[in-house]
Amino acid sequence: MMREEVFSILTLGNIMFTGGKNIVAFDIVIPSKPGVLASISNVFSKYNINILSVTLPSTISEKERVHGFIVGDFSNSLLSPEDIKSKIEELEVVFEVRIVKPIEGSIIYSRNLFPIYQGDVRSIMIDQNTIKVLLSLFKEHFGEGFTESLLYYTGYNTGKAFHKVYIGDKNIKLEEALELLNAFLIGFGWARIVNVRLYEDNIVVQTDRLWECEVLEGKVQGSASRYFKGFLEGFLFSFLKKNIRITETSCIALGNSFCTFQISIKQC
Repeated sequence: MMREEVFSILTLGNIMFTGGKNIVAFDIVIPSKPGVLASISNVFSKYNINILSVTLPSTISEKERVHGFIVGDFSNSLLSPEDIKSKIEELEVVFEVRIVKPIEGSIIYSRNLFPIYQGDVRSIMIDQNTIKVLLSLFKEHFGEGFTESLLYYTGYNTGKAFHKVYIGDKNIKLEEALELLNAFLIGFGWARIVNVRLYEDNIVVQTDRLWECEVLEGKVQGSASRYFKGFLEGFLFSFLKKNIRITETSCIALGNSFCTFQISIKQC
């Protein structure tokens, strides 16, 4: 069983909006070994620069050179970005340093940290505004029924594929399978499972900030999940080898605090 926990919003650091603050970033090339980040961090701390974000790619070998992207707030520092660049260059553990200033006065980004991967799978980020437009266009041109069916069956088959790739024939408990699912939901920004209740013939899964329901908040008359509902059904059908029926009994699109999925289990 999972329990509700306090959480913090994760903002990816490869692109940021300055919000009018004196924010500057540094593209750095460093060796992948212990102590390097600590040395660089000490420079920022010594000169009263608040580090807002540090982004590094995953590395396998300490022999690798990696690109890093460090974003700092210079609002309370007496030194310029050029001064800090010089201080960082004096460190023996740093190969290269380049100052990155905002474009259009408010957007700061790394040209080197691309493409984005989750594990060994490339990820393409789509923001909520784009999702809202896509859902609206689909409903306008193909009808609400077709759009909802498309989302459900796409989710269902994706859930089955997820099970095949990440669980397959592994002999794990249902609690472990749901924990694995939660890791990917959080890692990909879909949602967060905050509570699971297991009974003999049904399961209750409660999620926080489920993406498809959040984008439809205040725009639907009933529960909004179609894609994740299908995904969860396909995933659990593959894991349990039993027929599944899922009902969304509470939904953030309707003003509820969480989306709750009541899962009835039947023998195949």
